Amino acid sequence: MSTTIITRMSALFNRTSVIVFASAIAFGLFLFGTSYPLDVRVRGDAYGYLKIADSLSGVVSAFTYAGDRTSGLPFFEYAIHQALSIFFPTVYLQAWINTVGIAMLTIHIAASWSFSEWVRGVGLVKSNRGSYLLFFFLATCPPMVGHTTSPLSDTFSIDLILLGLVSLGYALRAQRIRMCLLFSAVAAAFLGFSILVRPASLIGLGVALVLCLGISFWGSRISRIAFGSISVGCLIVLIPGGLNCAQKYGSVCLQSPKTFNANLSMQEGLKGARLMWSQKNELPGTIPMVADEIMFNQYYRQCQIDSTIGFRDTSWSGCLLARPFTLPAFLAKKWIGLFDYFRFTPYLERLTPLWLSNLSRAYGALAWLGLSLCFATILKLRCDSMRSNLKPLLIENTGLVFLASYSMVMLAQHTALHTEERYGFPLIPLCVAVLFGYCERSLARYRAGERRSLLPSLLFFCLALTLYVAQVLAWDQASFVRN
Repeated sequence: MSTTIITRMSALFNRTSVIVFASAIAFGLFLFGTSYPLDVRVRGDAYGYLKIADSLSGVVSAFTYAGDRTSGLPFFEYAIHQALSIFFPTVYLQAWINTVGIAMLTIHIAASWSFSEWVRGVGLVKSNRGSYLLFFFLATCPPMVGHTTSPLSDTFSIDLILLGLVSLGYALRAQRIRMCLLFSAVAAAFLGFSILVRPASLIGLGVALVLCLGISFWGSRISRIAFGSISVGCLIVLIPGGLNCAQKYGSVCLQSPKTFNANLSMQEGLKGARLMWSQKNELPGTIPMVADEIMFNQYYRQCQIDSTIGFRDTSWSGCLLARPFTLPAFLAKKWIGLFDYFRFTPYLERLTPLWLSNLSRAYGALAWLGLSLCFATILKLRCDSMRSNLKPLLIENTGLVFLASYSMVMLAQHTALHTEERYGFPLIPLCVAVLFGYCERSLARYRAGERRSLLPSLLFFCLALTLYVAQVLAWDQASFVRN
């Protein structure tokens, strides 16, 4: 009995220590970000969200708002302002912004912990130590923490999705339909609101829900109820704003159709895979991408994009398929660009110190290795033994299917569009979980004396890491010369 108590106390101490240590580092990075003057760190989209929040008059106005942005983040900021006004007769701008950031950081830490526990529960990571490392990585990831200091929608939307995924896990494990419906409602609220925070997640979450709903018809009644309820719940969250937007702009939408120009984004995405707002833009109306020599000469100069699908150079798919020999290099550059965290936030592009840039890139390099392993895992699924067991694997791991399908759709989406490093945030949870799970299994093989079998993996890691470092250094040189 005493041994059991000591074991539990030791586990509780370890868990508490990890949470406190990671939270302290994350909060330290947050304080560093908020040490910059307000007019430096709150610009562009961050300022636009605050203006919308200031115009809201209540819950109804938030969920029926239609404009250049969706109402999710402004409503969250409005709710924080209302809470502060209860305790303070005057809510000052800086206090409001910093409180929003602290709330977002707290949610980020909570989502990181919940997700790491979920990953261990589904078996992607086996040990407590592995889940602790995953939590530490996510909670202290500098660019994700940085986006809570402005504040911007990118980190917040991913955290909501992770919380929705964890709630989905509880719904799938529920023994009673009532509890399944309760957790499904919570998951739908998180996932639906994440789309209102960042509408770019709509396609990824939609595909993931439809795919998992289809798989659920092979599985249990609980899984069908869970995914059906979540799908309906998400629609309920999105319908009010969608109807108001359609009435205002004459087409189905969540924000003004003029906010995003897909053809321009795809065209500029052919030029390079690093965006720098401080770069001089020679052509008005274009996106300030740093020109990559291969991408610029082989794709940007040769293609004028006016559609996504087709076989001519005027379509994105036709442009890529017409150049199969340089296509692998193109894809590698685009995907590395999603993990090239050379700045703390877009507004601190020229003000991010070298130590923080290098630290952020260390996180980015690990996430890039995780993405590389994801593709290696997909190749393994092509073997006969895995394919024969694919159906039961999908049924038993619908939560993982949801996460993987969402992540891969987001990767495809941002492969087509112009690249910003913040677009890689939706990929980080899956990539890092896969990386740590693989490292955990490799360590077990090493301890078992199977050292030679690890040499191909070690070589694979070295090549992937070398490719990442060489590419970001090449872009650094191009950025330095251009500016």
